[in-house]
Amino acid sequence: MKPGGTLFAATNGDAHVGRIDALVNEYLGDVSPVMGGLAFSLENGAVQLSPFFASIAVEYRCGTLRITEPEAVVDYVLSFDAAKEASVGDRLDACAVAREDVGSAGALVVRTRSGLFVARKA
Repeated sequence: MKPGGTLFAATNGDAHVGRIDALVNEYLGDVSPVMGGLAFSLENGAVQLSPFFASIAVEYRCGTLRITEPEAVVDYVLSFDAAKEASVGDRLDACAVAREDVGSAGALVVRTRSGLFVARKA
């Protein structure tokens, strides 16, 4: 990047959609693509960028998702390539867990945490 240039890098926080990540990990186990967190996240991004940029700012965006259809969660969990081998039984088990999570409240409330690094080259 030339001097004076700006990098914009969007990423998520380690706790972004944590309950959904937990379901992915539960059903995909060692082949889960979300196991172990992100290589570049809100928590570690500034450290990775600091050797290359004179100034780094972070803009945070936090919110919530209200998921009222358990099948939407299951479809997401089973959309990963690692889930292609999931059996009908796995899908039914995942549906049961998602339905429990939606529960009497009528929605699974999932916290979101994402952001944008704005890094300027000296």
